[in-house]
Amino acid sequence: MKLKVMTPLRTIVDENISSVILPAKNGEMNVLAGHDLAVAVLKSGRLGYKKEEETSYNHVQIGEGCAEIAHEHVMVFTLKAEKIENHTGG
Repeated sequence: MKLKVMTPLRTIVDENISSVILPAKNGEMNVLAGHDLAVAVLKSGRLGYKKEEETSYNHVQIGEGCAEIAHEHVMVFTLKAEKIENHTGG
């Protein structure tokens, strides 16, 4: 499934993924490939996505926006978004 996270100025994420967790207004929304068609209103928060063949989630901090969900893609439209770096170690 393809995930795109876009602001008016640029595309922040353009990846093939296995799942995405959206910060929807009514609570978190977990989307997998084959999901029914939907539109979601998003609140500011952390979007998490898992790339194909990976076990951990990557994160993007987003502002309010909306998401178009289809069988094989999720498109997120927001005014601001910033990738959150994954840190490991101790």
